[in-house]
Amino acid sequence: MKILLKSLLIAAAFSSVSAHAGTTIYHDGDTTYVDSDEGRTTYQNLGGTVFGSDGSITYQSGDRTFSQDKDGHTTSYYESSGIVFGSDGSRKQTIGNYTYITDASGKKQICYDEGPRTICM
Repeated sequence: MKILLKSLLIAAAFSSVSAHAGTTIYHDGDTTYVDSDEGRTTYQNLGGTVFGSDGSITYQSGDRTFSQDKDGHTTSYYESSGIVFGSDGSRKQTIGNYTYITDASGKKQICYDEGPRTICM
């Protein structure tokens, strides 16, 4: 579950901030920091539930992961054939160190994972 939650944090982060070049994501244990031109959002994994400083909550139930934003809107995610699909129409696929994201509006984003840091181009 922790691996799935970590992989979905990138997609969850982009559901709360605009996906754009220059966003940097840092992983430090159970804490993930997302730096964008809108500021920093911190995500903390506590017992399998991820709490965002933006008021979001991400958790897993069965084979689905759910991300609820500060306004109470929930997006569910499931994985099939290595692609994570969101109920909002978003998609995420990781190949090697690259993650390809298409958000709910169809905007595409590529991120490169350097280990503890992910850079979005």
